[in-house]
Amino acid sequence: DGVGIHIDIPRALWKKKLQEQGLQPELADSEGFVVGHLFLSSKEDGQKMQAEIKEKFLQTGLSLVFETTSVHNPSALGPIAIQENPIFLQVACISEGTNQQELSQKLFNLITSIENNENIHVASLSQYHAVYKVMGAGDILPKYYTDLDDPLVASTMTLGHNRYSTNTLSSFFRVQPFSVLGHNGEINTIAKLRDEAKMIGVPLVKDGSDSQDLSRTLETFICQHEYSLFEAMDVVFPPIINEIKSYTKDLKDLYTYVREAWGHFAQGPAGIVSRFGDEAVFSVDALGLRPLWKIETSSSFLFSSEPRIIPSSEFCGEPK
Repeated sequence: DGVGIHIDIPRALWKKKLQEQGLQPELADSEGFVVGHLFLSSKEDGQKMQAEIKEKFLQTGLSLVFETTSVHNPSALGPIAIQENPIFLQVACISEGTNQQELSQKLFNLITSIENNENIHVASLSQYHAVYKVMGAGDILPKYYTDLDDPLVASTMTLGHNRYSTNTLSSFFRVQPFSVLGHNGEINTIAKLRDEAKMIGVPLVKDGSDSQDLSRTLETFICQHEYSLFEAMDVVFPPIINEIKSYTKDLKDLYTYVREAWGHFAQGPAGIVSRFGDEAVFSVDALGLRPLWKIETSSSFLFSSEPRIIPSSEFCGEPK
């Protein structure tokens, strides 16, 4: 009951979009070019929420250059999803004079500010990536989003999810992937993870799913505390004690400290595929009960909870 993809901002497509609006297409190549995808509850005043969002962009110092609510097709939805049928708002804006870390922090704070309104979910707001997701089966995605039917859409890495949100009722706001990860499994230590997250000031989403809370925790480490994605994953998913024992002394000390400082509170079974900027991390939790396969073809690496996502004739070697 949920499907989505997390891709590079399709800059060639955005050049076409901007040109059609009489804007400079080169804006899409600038480091300060930001794309946002937001769901707004259809049960509330859409115009009022859009005005609220635009005001927050203005307060943050972002120049809004593009906005539309007409890049999706609600008629593609099934009978359950159509009852929710949120407004899909797509925006593009420009940030002047900030480096990438400062911009990431600014956007993270903006996301949490926008989501103080519980009738709004920010699927993505980034200078790196865009998330397209919908309640429904996999074949609905390109029918729902007109962007994905355009041959100009391309991505170095695509993070895809075709399952459902865990430990929560299904809804557009809970469909995966989220801003940093796609997650297969469930976090059985979620109450403790939420306690720890609150202690370091993670702005958790009200009634968020376990995957959503995990993504927000990782994003806090990255955007607020300047961790790399790899470092954030090592903190949230520390190695088990027996694995630490095999490390060199300096690494033993490091990971013992990490495990004691944060704890093993993202235990699954969980398979994680994650990405931020030009970093990607693929991992299982310490229990290792949820499989994550690495498959190699002549052109790509694939990481998946199932090895049968492509025909075995395309494998270059055995899946690991």
